[in-house]
Amino acid sequence: MLPRQQEIVRAAARLFHARGYAATSMRDLAAALGVTSAALYYHFPGKEDLLVAVMRQGVELVQVAVAQAMADCDDPLLRIRAGLRAHLLACLEHQEYVSALLYETRALSPAAQAEVARVRDAYEALWAETLAAAQQAGVVRPGVDVRLVRLLCFGAINWAVLCFRPAGSYQPAQIADALLDYLSQGVFVAEAARPAQAPGREVCSGV
Repeated sequence: MLPRQQEIVRAAARLFHARGYAATSMRDLAAALGVTSAALYYHFPGKEDLLVAVMRQGVELVQVAVAQAMADCDDPLLRIRAGLRAHLLACLEHQEYVSALLYETRALSPAAQAEVARVRDAYEALWAETLAAAQQAGVVRPGVDVRLVRLLCFGAINWAVLCFRPAGSYQPAQIADALLDYLSQGVFVAEAARPAQAPGREVCSGV
């Protein structure tokens, strides 16, 4: 991408994040950049093309951060931990790009959705390979569907991105570590370790 195109995509990401894609026009973007609308159309045929560029950039920024973090780890579990941390930190650092992926996908035409999906699939392949290797190394139990693990992790991180507040109780790395700890160690007390239920009391009264 040319430097001028990168500048336009950055401005589009900021406006889409602040106003929403539907409420942002090419004229708004041109005004923010101090150029004419014709200058924008020279680089991007339409607003949808800009949204696709913003989404592609968001995926690529996260993928680069995660790949770099994972490259420093040989241990499968530490590799996953480093990847989760990097994913969350990158999403927060580049929230203007990532929010387009979380909120605006439905605004795309089927062809544009397929284009973004190809970029997203390339990133998800990195995680699929990482989790499969962890399972092969015995870190993940046999029979566990690592695809579901990946979806659970991404879903949890996406919500953390939407809800994160810098002044909150946890920093991003702590949230990522907690997610992995809960996945690996569990949350609920095993049946044998729970106190006995008092006679005559039901666990659930039903509906």
